[in-house]
Amino acid sequence: MFDYKTLRGQSQISSILSNVVFIGVLINAVWAIDRLSSNIEELSVESLRKTDLISPLLRVSNDLKMDVVQVQQWITDIWLRGPKMV
Repeated sequence: MFDYKTLRGQSQISSILSNVVFIGVLINAVWAIDRLSSNIEELSVESLRKTDLISPLLRVSNDLKMDVVQVQQWITDIWLRGPKMV
């Protein structure tokens, strides 16, 4: 069928081997893309879950910062007024 001693036979064998390698690489790429797709989906779900957990903490943290600023302003106001002279 293939005479590997002739140029035509060698090119046919080379072509078949190249196609086999190409198909192998293609199958590997499709498999890798499928795995990446499922990993991205898992990461999306996990990040949404963590965002739901972190959001209330961020709100509380911002409220605490605002409270600290208000206390600092109150202390500054008291200090600027100085002691009351009777």
